[in-house]
Amino acid sequence: MKTAVIGVGNMGSKYASILFDGRIDGMELSALTRMRPPYNEMLKPAVDSGIPVFDSADDFFRHLKKGDLKIDSVVIATPHISHEDIAVKAFAHGLNVLTDKPAGVYSRQARNMDEAAESSGKVFSIIFNQRTSPVYIKLKEILESGKYGELKRMNWIVTDW
Repeated sequence: MKTAVIGVGNMGSKYASILFDGRIDGMELSALTRMRPPYNEMLKPAVDSGIPVFDSADDFFRHLKKGDLKIDSVVIATPHISHEDIAVKAFAHGLNVLTDKPAGVYSRQARNMDEAAESSGKVFSIIFNQRTSPVYIKLKEILESGKYGELKRMNWIVTDW
């Protein structure tokens, strides 16, 4: 499955690297958009291998519409507010969509993406990239066990990004 990563910043660069390194069976990195420093250097081998880089999602979709690209799916890793717009456009172009969490800023954005996916017949999924991290798995076990009583409130700030 030829896949484009739209939004190559912190998370997008990780997804692109995973795809370029062939760590997902059946998926191949085939295009990138919105590359930002310092990720340009990180993905230089991918770009040097001929993977095209587009300035924006709209630029990517223009080339797709012209037939310059053969793409099956997109991974969306842009700012949250833009997930809906990009996903809906991707479905309109017949692409499967995997978007980084959260689905959007407003619940209506998630519903719009679900509706667009259903109308297109394509696959839509949201990745919650931290859910398999051992620390979160352990935290979930502790909370569900009731060992420390009923959860009333929680605030967890990740400061090492």
